[in-house]
Amino acid sequence: MKFKNKYGLPGFTLIELLVVIAIIGILMGAVVVGINPTERLQDARDANKKTIIASIGAAMEACYTVNEGSYTNCDTVAELVPNYLKQDPTTGVAGTWSEGAGCAAVTLENGADTHWKYENGRATDAAAGC
Repeated sequence: MKFKNKYGLPGFTLIELLVVIAIIGILMGAVVVGINPTERLQDARDANKKTIIASIGAAMEACYTVNEGSYTNCDTVAELVPNYLKQDPTTGVAGTWSEGAGCAAVTLENGADTHWKYENGRATDAAAGC
């Protein structure tokens, strides 16, 4: 219901404005629930961990090639850092990291006991780490 203020200009009542604000609030709440930002953040962190595992795996393969088919001195990220990785990519990234001869694994956030593992030249889902 429009009314005219003391200057003769049309306007809205306070009730009409409050109803519109309430509707906007309800719609925003529905959007936030639908998007589920917590799950999106977990997915983003998991994608980052998968990328890190892939880079560690590529460094392990480069080291393996240089060492003519041996993972000697390629077992840990610390051994790969000076020659095959610029820096330790796991620094500051939460998760349970494990590494071994030609294998690197990390626990993902999207499920219990879900790992992403690099082994024997490929990255896959795994039930356990190295």
